[in-house]
Amino acid sequence: MNRRVLTLLVVAALLAGFGAVGTVLSRSMRTSETATNLAHVDADATREVRSAVGRVVNKVFTYHFDDVDATERAAEDLLRGPAREQYRQLFTKVSSNAPEQRLSVTSRVVDSAVLSLTDERAQLLLFLDQTAERGDDAEPTSSAAVLLVTATREDGRWYVSDLTQS
Repeated sequence: MNRRVLTLLVVAALLAGFGAVGTVLSRSMRTSETATNLAHVDADATREVRSAVGRVVNKVFTYHFDDVDATERAAEDLLRGPAREQYRQLFTKVSSNAPEQRLSVTSRVVDSAVLSLTDERAQLLLFLDQTAERGDDAEPTSSAAVLLVTATREDGRWYVSDLTQS
């Protein structure tokens, strides 16, 4: 065999090897956790879930002493699974004390991070500012809260299915 043919065979073998390695790497990248986590690759879906879950949390963690029933109805509509029971346990105490203490709380999600996102499930870290007004106190009190939230999508709508205070 002459030198030119041998060189061409070596180059062809190297190219075939590089192609095989590229194919394997490409496949592993498409199926990796990062590639399947839409929070890393789909800005619109990430924005959508942040907005929807933020609205849910704002609504169910804001209540006014003269209409705690409205907040309970919103929670029944917007919470699912363990989150609904967690909320009921918390809100039972609040709903019995709020009218007596004339307590109103406004909660607002000020920032959030989507930790993981698929078409049907998301996990978010939410940062809330809460302002409480009690009775005739002139000065409202403020506090911060951090929640780890799991949300699920049903019929195109996001619902909160688990809550953990961090």
